Amino acid sequence: MAHASAYIPDLDNLTPGLLDLPLAVNRGDLTGIQEAQAKRKLNRRIPLITRELKDRPICHGNRNYVGMLHYRLQEKDKAIICWEKTVEEDPTNLNAIKDLCTAYAKLGDHNESSKWHTHLEDIQSKLSGKPDEEKLVNARCQFEQAFAACWDLHTQTWSKGIMQMEQTVEKLRAALEYAGGVISQDEKEDWCLAIGQAYERLSHRHKRSNNIPQYINSIDMAAQYLHLSMSSSKHTLHMAEAWGVLGNALTYNPTDTPTSIPGFIDKKYNKYWHKPSLCYDKALDLDPGNAWVLGNYGHLLYMQGEYSAAIKKLDESITNDPSASSWFSYDILSKAYTKLARNTDDKCRQERYQRLATEYSQKAYSFNPNPRTKSQRGEIALDMAKSSSTDQEKKYFSLQALGHFTESFEIQDGMDISDAHFKQGKCLLDRDRWSAVQSFKMAISTSCSRSYQERIVSKYLLPNYLDHYKAEQKPKNLLAELAFWITDACVQQQSATLIFENLGKLAQRKFQNEILDVMEYIVLNQPTVISVSGMITAGFIILRKTSFKRYNYKRLQNLESQHNSRIHSSIFVSTSLPDNVPPEKAQNPNCECDFYVITPSEWTRWVQYNLLAGMECDFYSLKGYYQERDTPIGKMRLKSQAEAIKKSAYILIIHSESFSDHRECQHLFEIACQAKPASRMALLKLDNTAIAPHMAHIEQIFDFSGYQTTSRWFDLAKFLMPRSCTATATTTMTSTKNMAATATPVPNCDTD
Repeated sequence: MAHASAYIPDLDNLTPGLLDLPLAVNRGDLTGIQEAQAKRKLNRRIPLITRELKDRPICHGNRNYVGMLHYRLQEKDKAIICWEKTVEEDPTNLNAIKDLCTAYAKLGDHNESSKWHTHLEDIQSKLSGKPDEEKLVNARCQFEQAFAACWDLHTQTWSKGIMQMEQTVEKLRAALEYAGGVISQDEKEDWCLAIGQAYERLSHRHKRSNNIPQYINSIDMAAQYLHLSMSSSKHTLHMAEAWGVLGNALTYNPTDTPTSIPGFIDKKYNKYWHKPSLCYDKALDLDPGNAWVLGNYGHLLYMQGEYSAAIKKLDESITNDPSASSWFSYDILSKAYTKLARNTDDKCRQERYQRLATEYSQKAYSFNPNPRTKSQRGEIALDMAKSSSTDQEKKYFSLQALGHFTESFEIQDGMDISDAHFKQGKCLLDRDRWSAVQSFKMAISTSCSRSYQERIVSKYLLPNYLDHYKAEQKPKNLLAELAFWITDACVQQQSATLIFENLGKLAQRKFQNEILDVMEYIVLNQPTVISVSGMITAGFIILRKTSFKRYNYKRLQNLESQHNSRIHSSIFVSTSLPDNVPPEKAQNPNCECDFYVITPSEWTRWVQYNLLAGMECDFYSLKGYYQERDTPIGKMRLKSQAEAIKKSAYILIIHSESFSDHRECQHLFEIACQAKPASRMALLKLDNTAIAPHMAHIEQIFDFSGYQTTSRWFDLAKFLMPRSCTATATTTMTSTKNMAATATPVPNCDTD
């Protein structure tokens, strides 16, 4: 990460105010999902103004943040009250004064706006001759802006969320460093606590993206900043919150691979690393009955499998605060009772636990209607379907579960989306196995956890994939899809080990002939791109270690020989690109194609074997226009391409180092800019080349340059789908082709 000093020059020329910050909450009108997120954040922050943060300097930053949320939720009167209260307590608060200027101006009250603008100028003028006071006021302004960014709306792309949070952390640190010795001890403790919490939030994002070194480093940094409050603060509630944040940072799933203890924690908080519950004990000694601490304590116990102990803490949390702020405690309480219901053979006890799980889940959802709480309701209904004594009950609860999972996708904000796909797949297994397989695919592609992916691949996806292929009497279209998925999954994960080791285990049971069918199809039909060929070679080596029957082992050896011969065959290498047959119709109505691809020639194979194969497969069934394949012979090349751009719903630009030097690409880009608005265009980055200024207006960017790109395919397909399509694969292959309820509006290609 960049050193904090990189941000210090900005503090000398700071632009006050929160309403003009480049935050998700400030980008135009909020969508339904964003509005729900903003309301959740508002409900959790309002109580802090009169409770934990009441007598602390950071209360002004919290109130300004609450004012911004009120404003964006069209509660402008409440927003103005918040900012005026801040100015009353802190007359030099630049953010509150500037936001009052902005708010009144947009309301048309220019007299009031002018009054606040004059007040802002007067303060800045008076401060210019007082360097220490000016430094402190500017540092507070920067810190409050970074504080708001820390609690901004979620982004659906975790890698983007990581970058934003890293920048936020550095801005918080820069403000603290800039303030230097002019900041009071109380305010320094406040700021260090906020920085520690920001690092704690960053650590979870690194964990989700499977970046374990940065995850550990962020925990260590959180501890370093929290240490000031925990070791020397005179404020009891302040210390309690710091201990609670450290407990949250150290909470992890016991099934995770153990990692080395980071330096500062090893030196100062070694015993807490091994037993995070001690952090919560410390916090509760300082602030008994703190509902937030009790709720997180219950979550830790739940993660450790101590369900009865977790329920006790969670009940205590809700007793102390039964309001909407405790939605998380209700949610974890529901999950704890769900686990208890699964772990008992007593029918009466199981039903009682399931009723309680349902009750608390409904409560959590009513307080916080997010994808996580809705998905939990689906999981409970699925358990009730499995334990039902009659077919009628089983059908009722199964449909109820599917309904909850579908609604979970409709309000999806990027959180736990992989888990939601996985649960939906389990729900579909007994109803429509092929649709269940599609859900398992999506669960894998939207997860960054290798252990989670391996579990789904080995226990759910591959066995059901192969069994369905076998039960359907081995149709070629299913064989083709299975072969494509295996090679694509191997390339995306940069390793054949996960897939082929699981294929080897399944071969030992009952799928030897089916697996050999797949390998034969791959050998005969897959391209000899280095990344693909290397994975297949490694796959053969792994499969040879499996106990195949003698005649099957001979078939495996013959296929491996054919594969090696094709790799080294000059005739095969020189052959033209194989045809990839696109769907007959576009998903987007009134359009001939769903997307048009503009690419430099060096990336033709990537477009052919990755982009087109992925988007045009039966799962997404999106129709693309690719000039090397689809430009009619005998027609003027550029003219036909310009017509195709106009008749395509979206434009995909393959962005790399060579794009700016490619004349045809630049010409096609100019045509696309004239034919389509920026909202219908996307950049697919294949390397780290900076985006040129004339392309900066395109906000939709998909980064395929790194290793963790599997979720990008889902995001890209969702972007290209029309809004009328359904959110997820449901009960038939037809419905799996109509995903992504949250995609952009249906484009009218005739008017572009």
